[in-house]
Amino acid sequence: MRYTFLLLSLIIGLDLFAQTPQADKLKEILQNQNLEDTAKISYYQQLAQSIVQTAPDSGLKYAMLGFELAKQKNAVKDQMIFYKIMSIGQATKGDYATAKETVNKGIELYKNADQKQALGDLYHNLGIINYRLQDFENSITAYQKSLDISGTLNNNTAFVKTKVSMLSLYVDIKKFDKALQLGNELVDYINNKMPNDKLVLGKAYQNIGYAYWRSGYLDSAMLNIQKAYSIHKPINHYDGLINELGTFAQYYTIKNQYASSIEYLNESLRYSNKIGHAETQCRTSILLSENYTKLNDLVNAKKYADSAVVIADRTQLKNLQKSAYDNVAKLSAAQADYEKAYKVKVIADSIQTKIIKGQNIEHAQELDIKYEVKEKQNIITEQKAAIKTHKSLNILLFILGAISLIGGYFIYTYLNKQAQNAKQKAQQLAMQLNEVWLKYEQLYENQSIETRGVLVENEQSTPINLDSDEQQQEKIIQQHSENNTYIEFKEDREIKKIAYTAIYYIKSGKNYQEFFDKSDKRIGMILLPLSNLHQLLPENFCRVQKSYIVNKNYLAEKKIIKRGKKEFVMLSNDVEIPFSDKFDEIDGFPLL
Repeated sequence: MRYTFLLLSLIIGLDLFAQTPQADKLKEILQNQNLEDTAKISYYQQLAQSIVQTAPDSGLKYAMLGFELAKQKNAVKDQMIFYKIMSIGQATKGDYATAKETVNKGIELYKNADQKQALGDLYHNLGIINYRLQDFENSITAYQKSLDISGTLNNNTAFVKTKVSMLSLYVDIKKFDKALQLGNELVDYINNKMPNDKLVLGKAYQNIGYAYWRSGYLDSAMLNIQKAYSIHKPINHYDGLINELGTFAQYYTIKNQYASSIEYLNESLRYSNKIGHAETQCRTSILLSENYTKLNDLVNAKKYADSAVVIADRTQLKNLQKSAYDNVAKLSAAQADYEKAYKVKVIADSIQTKIIKGQNIEHAQELDIKYEVKEKQNIITEQKAAIKTHKSLNILLFILGAISLIGGYFIYTYLNKQAQNAKQKAQQLAMQLNEVWLKYEQLYENQSIETRGVLVENEQSTPINLDSDEQQQEKIIQQHSENNTYIEFKEDREIKKIAYTAIYYIKSGKNYQEFFDKSDKRIGMILLPLSNLHQLLPENFCRVQKSYIVNKNYLAEKKIIKRGKKEFVMLSNDVEIPFSDKFDEIDGFPLL
């Protein structure tokens, strides 16, 4: 599934309050030393509440001061309010793990206090935080509890806000039809029943746009995202604006209009800096670096790449750390600094290992390539040293040549030729190293994290090792001719099989081919040219692009989808496969 910037919006409890002169007035009141504690608690609540989403650090500071004072006075109701405010500030900063702990503490207090609507609001907040933590099951559970409470109390505003959040969840789990139906119902309901609630209306349009985007209808998506942006802009809803600007940027990146994409990303980054949201700061910096790289502006690309690493290291968000370091590695490779690229890639790999718990992945192939990269880098270093030595000798021999013109001239010419040969050899090795690096990147990015096993007739086998022996190919051809239900190959002195029915599509990686199953997971690799492999497969396998073969039995619809200049076919597991007329083996497919 392709990576996009579509950060789904965070709707947490309270509506957005802009930082106004009222906040300055409240700060001034709190400076009064004679102010009673109960009044201080109330003013701390008002101040923290008014700025927590626009200035989360300051909002959290005042919320903590008020909370400690409420604890001293044993003011339980006030403590509950502060828990709610603090969870909003923590989530706004992207610290979802801490926000979840805070919300759960607040829920326990609200349960005991029997304040149902406030409890419903906190369950809504918990659903959003679980959603951001990718815990979808618990997210749905929390949303449903919030809906039950709002429905019992006939609180339409809380009910609609929770429905909008569920709409976001439907988009993320690819229930697009359900998301679009719910989104349109919400827009009608809000316009009729709650016309003044602009923030929620904007969220509804925003998520309708994301549903269209994820289902491949970019123009319809942009119309709805633009509606959301026009609603959120006047009320300075920063969280919504950040996501909408990011979507505009992604749209122009897809159209290869990188300058326009950078313009929107910079505006999104300004809003992220205003609210101190580390997650969007890091993601936006990575995207800026990638766009500048495509424009060959490596100075700005490096600036934003380094900035993303600093933010990711500071916040210790592991997934963002890996993305940030991977981006620096790619940029270093683009600048031919392969030694740095190797070192940074090793760091990114170590972060990935920490993220995946209990993994049983074999890393032998990746490590072999890493060592090959390092070995070639050492050879290049030696060649550079040789070039430097020859240059020094050239200078010395030039002086000697002035003394002994004839002898010195011939020696100088010979050694200069040797230096040029050494330089040429170093350049050739650098090109080889770049090819190895690209091979490593492709192998690393396509490797399935969860499994490398192959399921054949409900039997699990071990990962496929690549074999370059030509006799192996001949055996495959011979084995195929004997059996037409699976492809057979030799691995570790054992015969392994992949059932044709398990293969949804095949992707080419130069001389090795990768098989993918219903879950879009790679279930095997084989060292064989794609054209040769195609000859072995049954008739239901067709080549639709120079790098792809698909199983026609798993096509979602018999039509070719056209988006701009690009064409693709859709498989029944929602995977999009590029399509080219040069390899059109699917007869009678109309354009969408």
